[in-house]
Amino acid sequence: MEVTRARAEAAEKTGIALSDATPADRTADDFAPGGARRAGRETALPNRVGKAGRTASAARLAGELVMAGNRVALRNADLRGAALDWAQRRLYWGLKRTYGVFGTASNALHLKTSRSDAQAVRPPQPPEMPAPMRVSLAYVAHRVNVWLRFGQPEHEIVLDRWRRVAVLAPGAVCCRVKWIGNEHGTALWQLMVLQAPMPFDAMQRVAGVTPGARILLRVDGETRVKAVLETIDVIESMGVDPRTVAATYWRIVGNRLAARQLPPDYSAERHAAHLARWKLQ
Repeated sequence: MEVTRARAEAAEKTGIALSDATPADRTADDFAPGGARRAGRETALPNRVGKAGRTASAARLAGELVMAGNRVALRNADLRGAALDWAQRRLYWGLKRTYGVFGTASNALHLKTSRSDAQAVRPPQPPEMPAPMRVSLAYVAHRVNVWLRFGQPEHEIVLDRWRRVAVLAPGAVCCRVKWIGNEHGTALWQLMVLQAPMPFDAMQRVAGVTPGARILLRVDGETRVKAVLETIDVIESMGVDPRTVAATYWRIVGNRLAARQLPPDYSAERHAAHLARWKLQ
């Protein structure tokens, strides 16, 4: 009834009738005197270079215009559909939709639709689900030994008698140690503390880890690796699970070792403060 009353008032003031295809919230204020529709403004943010901040700038500009009381529609012309993906992320996080986003979704739609239908609206898709992190492990006597010093995989996939894959849930932390030797002795010592990425988190490419990981600590060389292993032993002797240690601590350890200094101590008070901050977040 309210929609019908608004359309009737618009028809009486402007002399034009609003059709059923007109959005329900459109009133006579959207039309200039004499029945002409008010002209809108189009703002384009073109750039051929990737990662130039077009989506972020357009989304921020649209949000500011909405807060100023304007009606905004964000048209996405990016082949990757970045703005549409961003809108889906807001729905995934439970945030309110403040303006509409439409446009071409991906390269597939560009190839399948004709030129006249290029401005196809992206069909609704389920929110992106977090992918588990897969860490490749291996053991060949006197040649290769890649193992987890700590970490709790959801399950392991055994490929053969030398190789297996540890599958970790998003957000899980693990420590991977790699040793490679040859007929002359040790060829490589490496230790990495990795965190499985959460949805929409940035990640780094790591050999033997898919799809990637957040690198909290990386050390190379026998002396540095053994220093970190001793630090982990001390943390476990305190009754603290290394998986729950603050991520900033692992970064500090890496910086100290890079400066040829000893790793800092991880006290129970520091761990309690980290857990309290995590609960507040």
